[in-house]
Amino acid sequence: MLSCKDVTALASDYLDKNVGGTLPWKIRLHLVACRCCRKFVKHLQITKDVVPQFVEGYEQQEVDAETILMKIKAREKHAQK
Repeated sequence: MLSCKDVTALASDYLDKNVGGTLPWKIRLHLVACRCCRKFVKHLQITKDVVPQFVEGYEQQEVDAETILMKIKAREKHAQK
């Protein structure tokens, strides 16, 4: 069985379906047994879904967390008006 360290290291590739062989099944088995890793993978998936909404040209550039946070705050401020 994979360790939590293994699963967190492979989580991004797992979500992108870039793992092959029996590895996806081993990751799923670990996720069934480990609530912390399930939560980690769920939050990583949410992050992967949300980030492109806040960064234009996301695929072409390195992501700057501070820029994303500033854009989120600006949208919230605009929504409150």
